[in-house]
Order: sequence, then C-alpha cells, then structure tokens
Amino acid sequence: KDEDDGPPLDEYDEASVEAEIGRSLQTGDLLIFERNIVETDPFAFAVRVLSKYVNGSGFDHVGIVVRDIEDDYPYIFEVTTDGPRLTPYDECIIRSSAREIVIKRLHGDFKPDPGDLRRVDDLVSSYIPSSSSSSSSSLSGE
Repeated sequence: KDEDDGPPLDEYDEASVEAEIGRSLQTGDLLIFERNIVETDPFAFAVRVLSKYVNGSGFDHVGIVVRDIEDDYPYIFEVTTDGPRLTPYDECIIRSSAREIVIKRLHGDFKPDPGDLRRVDDLVSSYIPSSSSSSSSSLSGE
C-alpha cells in the first residue's frame, strides 16, 4: 500500500487489491513491511526505529507466507514483540497498518515434498500457542 493510496486498512474487503494479492501468495513468499513507527507501544517503537534508521532501511518487519494445504489460505509466520506467531493473511494486513508491503517470491519451481511440509508444520506449531484457533490449523494436510 503506497502512502498516496490513503490511510492503512481498518477492514479487509475480499474485492480489494490486498485480497487479490493474498490469493496469489505462495508458500515461501516473503512480505516485507514499512509500518508507521509512532502507532505502537514503546518497546515496538524502539525496535522499529532501530530497524528503520540504524540499518538504513524504511522497512521494519518481515513475514513468510505459509499456505494451509487444507483450506488453501495464506498465513504469515512472523515474529512480533509477543514472540513468533502464525497470523491469517487478512489479519496481518489489517494489524500491520503498513504504508507499504513488498512481496519477494522464491525463484524457480518450488514444490516442497510432504516431509518438508511436516517439518515446517512441526516448527511453526512449536512456536504457536494453541489458544488461537486460527493459528492451530495443520499446514501439512495431516
């Protein structure tokens, strides 16, 4: 979302550009966010300032797309100030209040084998609290 496109999203519309992009995301795609640093708690503010200005980048957050095999919905594996989490794409887009999101796609014909997907599922599951029903879906299809 470009700064000139208006304010950040406060609701998700299935007919929006963001929804269309979400439908095109593939497992392994990186989402790189430029967020407003003043709309945050003090700890997150410090992390964002360091990320943006010390490293000379306008971007301050990254997540990796993990598409659920069962419902074919993209989730974003990210690390927040609360720790690692798996966030549904629509929730991630709204919550981020990003001014810009860049998508970097893996190059080549990426087709993980079932063993790789089980390992990713185990890794993601080990970081995700089971209290959230949306983050407890199986990524390996089992």
